[in-house]
Amino acid sequence: MALHHLVVSSFLAGSALLGGAVPAAGSEPAASQPASTVLTLNVRPVTPAKADESPLGRTVLLTCDPDGGDHPNAEAACADLRNSGGDLEAIRGDGNALCTMIYQPVVVSARGTVAGVPVTYETEWSNRCTMAAGTGALFQF
Repeated sequence: MALHHLVVSSFLAGSALLGGAVPAAGSEPAASQPASTVLTLNVRPVTPAKADESPLGRTVLLTCDPDGGDHPNAEAACADLRNSGGDLEAIRGDGNALCTMIYQPVVVSARGTVAGVPVTYETEWSNRCTMAAGTGALFQF
């Protein structure tokens, strides 16, 4: 009995030193939680069209699982991310959008993690309408 206790104690101590986790006897493994998504999103004009328009554009924080942050439509943006499998380039907005051909380019960027995977994304759109048509709710703020 004493030898069994010594072996188990040594195993637990060694595991703790190596950073491993050992579940308590009789306990069930914890259900894995979905990795959180945390993105800093930015939409900025390439060249400000108006004197009062910031060249830095607008930046919001989006969190998913649970959906939130200061994105005005976090639920729809997170749904778009989930539906695309976390691939920002696969997100599509309204394919029926009718956009003018006025050239007022905007740059969108996303930095952070999607389902625990680091993400850096940036692309340019010819105007806000084409951006919204191509990115769903993600950059609509």
